Amino acid sequence: MNRAAVVRAPTRRRMAASAIDMALHLSLVWCLRRFKGQPAGWRDVFRENGPPWLRLVGPTSALVHEQVGSPGQRALAVRTVDRRTGIRVAAWKSLVLAASTFVAGVYVERTSREAMTPERVAERERFLREWEEINERHADDAEARAAAREEWAKRHSSDGCAGRFAALALAQNLLRRRLAPTTDVSVRSRG
Repeated sequence: MNRAAVVRAPTRRRMAASAIDMALHLSLVWCLRRFKGQPAGWRDVFRENGPPWLRLVGPTSALVHEQVGSPGQRALAVRTVDRRTGIRVAAWKSLVLAASTFVAGVYVERTSREAMTPERVAERERFLREWEEINERHADDAEARAAAREEWAKRHSSDGCAGRFAALALAQNLLRRRLAPTTDVSVRSRG
């Protein structure tokens, strides 16, 4: 199949397939939480991504979308294919991308958990109080406020967590572009 023959599925069909997959994912998380005896209110379910295996091979995972088709895709006759060739993505490419996404997700989750320790929360609150004090002290003088903020920023250098997250996201995007840029097509129109 050449590039000209790769035509995206209609947006409404792709969105409906995603909605079915997301509903199924949330239902699975809800069932797993109830099975474990954890609170299973919808607010709790929306906050949690589910266990790592569900993110890796669940209905919303890229691995399922690219290799077998998610339940929503199957119901609405949508298929994820390589944008360059119009055929299914090679299994090894999907596995490499799934593994890198899984590792990145675990890293982000652990780093986020570390950022929520009571010591880190108290430190952030202290930083915010200092920032507000600077604003109050120099409410009328914009130049003095800017200078005080600059001095404050020099004293409190960040650990670069946001930079690491951005680099991780860019690396994931680059890997996706190189290995398997995908698009969703209608199965019926591919004939």
